[in-house]
Amino acid sequence: MLRNEDYTDRELLHVVSDVTTVDGWADTEEIAERLGMAQNGGRRHVGSRMSWMVRYKYCERKVEGKGERVLYRLTKQGKSLMAGELDSDTESVLKSMEPGERVMVMRVIARQGFSTASPAQDMLRREYLHHYAKRKRAKRKVRV
Repeated sequence: MLRNEDYTDRELLHVVSDVTTVDGWADTEEIAERLGMAQNGGRRHVGSRMSWMVRYKYCERKVEGKGERVLYRLTKQGKSLMAGELDSDTESVLKSMEPGERVMVMRVIARQGFSTASPAQDMLRREYLHHYAKRKRAKRKVRV
């Protein structure tokens, strides 16, 4: 299975970019291989996750032949979202914040980022859920 918990949408977009050919398309099988999922239905899991990338308009899909080969290409929206970075000043400010200030920043992000539907807000929500799920899983391991 290829869950958001395993790879963020942004990480998956980078994999698609890595295996993209000169003509701009990435093959499902190549994505599966790069993720180490070439065996045991890996193509199917990748295809399922990539359908979300298409739904969120991060990628577009093309089928060649009679469904034998499925290809994906990053959209302008996908490229924009995977290229996001923090400058050092912003990162420094975030690191120096008190816990109460961080809660307020998260409140603003939650209000603006989770209240309307758009590809950017979907990615923001899914990025949060990815890190929340990983932290939750790490806590479960400690309790055992």
